[in-house]
Amino acid sequence: MNKIRMLLCVLAFAFAGTAYCDTISGVIIPPTHGVVVDLSDKFGNIVDSALVTDPQGKYSLSVVPYGEFTVTPSLPGYTFNPPFVSLRLPVHGEYPRVNFSARPESGMRSSSAMGT
Repeated sequence: MNKIRMLLCVLAFAFAGTAYCDTISGVIIPPTHGVVVDLSDKFGNIVDSALVTDPQGKYSLSVVPYGEFTVTPSLPGYTFNPPFVSLRLPVHGEYPRVNFSARPESGMRSSSAMGT
């Protein structure tokens, strides 16, 4: 993923004259180890991805400002609310925190119950 971040920053520098990358962040509630949060562009290409290992469920994704993006969490055996969030990001400005709630699917035990 670091190569993708670097490529995005290089492209931003080439087109805008400055290398400006920013961050979209949020929390998975309750903290659920192993959740992958993907950031996709408007064409469905994953431009960054984060594995949630923070004990508080925090994640952050790098993004070149401006454009339409979708943030999607995933973990087999879990459902998320909302299932995804679509964002239209300004060239400059503050980006919203994107939080999700995680719930084990029927018949699954939560990661805290499994001791992970």
